[in-house]
Amino acid sequence: MTGELEHRVRQALLDARQTLALGEVGTLGDRLARLRSEVEDAPYVDDERRRLLELCDAALKRVAWAEKQRRATRE
Repeated sequence: MTGELEHRVRQALLDARQTLALGEVGTLGDRLARLRSEVEDAPYVDDERRRLLELCDAALKRVAWAEKQRRATRE
């Protein structure tokens, strides 16, 4: 279970990089937030959980920044 969740988090990060490179944000933030919630509830050792949460948080910050930039260019 935990290995599969880690794989999904890492795949979501790769997808986020590609999506943000294309300038599309869409529902990416929601997807990352759901994964983050799954990581919080998963039976990980604290260090593993902290590392995956940091990855999720970094991706969510990138998405928030991209959304802000996108809104600024529309105005």
